[in-house]
Amino acid sequence: MERAADASICRVLLEGLDALRVGVTVFNEDDVLVYCNEHFRYVYKSFDDVDQLIGLRFLEILRLLIDNGEIAGREVLEDPEAWIAARLEARRDPRAAPVDDQLSDGRWIRVKQRAIPGYGVIGLWEDVTSEKASQIRLEEVVDSISDGFALWDQSDRLRLANTGFSGLFEGARAPERGRKFASLLGDLVAERLLEADGGFDSRINAWRSGHQQLAGRAVIHHRNGKWYLIKEHRTKDGGVASVLIDITDLKNREQDLVLRGQTLERTVDELEMVQAKLEQQGSDLVTLAEELALAKDEVERADAGKTQFLRSISHELRTPLNAIIGFAEILKDGVLGELGHPRYTEYAADIHQSGRHLLGLVNQILDLSRIEAGRYDVARVEQSVGGLVADSLRLMGNQIESANLTLHCDVPENLPPILADGQAFVQVLVNLLSNAAKFTPAGGRIRLEARQVEGWLKLSVSDTGVGIPPDKLPRLMRPFERVDNELDRETDGFGLGLAIAKSLLEMQDGRLEIDSVLGAGTTATIWLPYRVEASAGSPRATDSAPRRAG
Repeated sequence: MERAADASICRVLLEGLDALRVGVTVFNEDDVLVYCNEHFRYVYKSFDDVDQLIGLRFLEILRLLIDNGEIAGREVLEDPEAWIAARLEARRDPRAAPVDDQLSDGRWIRVKQRAIPGYGVIGLWEDVTSEKASQIRLEEVVDSISDGFALWDQSDRLRLANTGFSGLFEGARAPERGRKFASLLGDLVAERLLEADGGFDSRINAWRSGHQQLAGRAVIHHRNGKWYLIKEHRTKDGGVASVLIDITDLKNREQDLVLRGQTLERTVDELEMVQAKLEQQGSDLVTLAEELALAKDEVERADAGKTQFLRSISHELRTPLNAIIGFAEILKDGVLGELGHPRYTEYAADIHQSGRHLLGLVNQILDLSRIEAGRYDVARVEQSVGGLVADSLRLMGNQIESANLTLHCDVPENLPPILADGQAFVQVLVNLLSNAAKFTPAGGRIRLEARQVEGWLKLSVSDTGVGIPPDKLPRLMRPFERVDNELDRETDGFGLGLAIAKSLLEMQDGRLEIDSVLGAGTTATIWLPYRVEASAGSPRATDSAPRRAG
């Protein structure tokens, strides 16, 4: 029965991989191709019969592509050996970003590679021609515009900005994609990049109000002496397009006319001309923004298809896994009688434990796919911090005790209730406690501490474990990321726990921080606000939430 269930799972997985519109390859530890799905033959013209590729090394496949003239680009034509060496070096580096190759027929292929511990490398080969073309065309068009332009998404986060808009931040932190409008405006004020003359406060408020309500226009005076007229437009996808017009000459002429006592009729006419120009350019830029939104929708649909595949595969796995776990538990506990030999009981226990572990991984993949698809709803109600901690410790007590670890819990009883989703909060805390237990050797200590800090709940889980190398910390909360050390290789998991915890906290306007000293231990800190505002976003180091406390 177990063998049939395994065969059924393998068949479902292979059929699912063949149905993907992405090429999938698996190389063994000798870098020899041992599997590729049906779509891989369509990635390159040379691959009419993918069965002939089985058994070839990755290096041999690269040379085959060059010999058949598949790869375009000056680097390949001028020094193909250097190109091959760079690809092999990137393949050996687990931190390397995906590689985009331009083919001789004009298409772009994105290659993502990930090492499988103890086996080899799995690769995804995806056609991103439309995405690259849209991205390059839009960036070229927007950068060619003399006026400043910025595009914001529905959450008021920066998606795109040309050099004209970035020029506002000279001498300060550059406007990075993903930052909120309020944060960027705060940088301009904090760095005194906007002149604090008599109309300073009114101009800042006019810009902030116009951006939020898409009404009217705002005029700002930069420290470099330039004046700018700002107009906001609503895009069809619910975002905002900001247009920045340099009206310095117009303002100077206006001031000269005032000083000379002349009428302002000419200034009004010129302002109307600027407004007409702004309206026209704004309309054109909105059209460009809509094209970007369409391209973004195409990419999101592709991502949604991958998420749906993960969700479907996970559901397909859960049914046979539950059966395996149930029957293994019957055998392990001897519900229907003794098995006859003690080793059978041990085998049944191993099957039961492995099945529960695999089911846990499947549930994590399901959680991640629901979060990425925007289908994970949080219900925030008042919760007792001590009660949530107690629920988490009940779930983790056996694991911590069996690992021979000492747990110290410091949660004051007078902490006020927190507005949070109880199930999501417990899931986050259990993930952090589980990581502390897994990566702390026997005899070590785990400390759980909660405090109220300036209107925020700060809850920290510290351990005396192996710690994390500094260069691994920035990638630690990405999905499927694991720390490459000896103890990490001995532990189970796909590297999803911290990614899920980070997403669940951000959905509740919170954040997750990880600090670690290699060889000394790690501290994971949860920050959640006690007061929830309608416009509040996830806290950052530049927001009012304290970055460090205690």
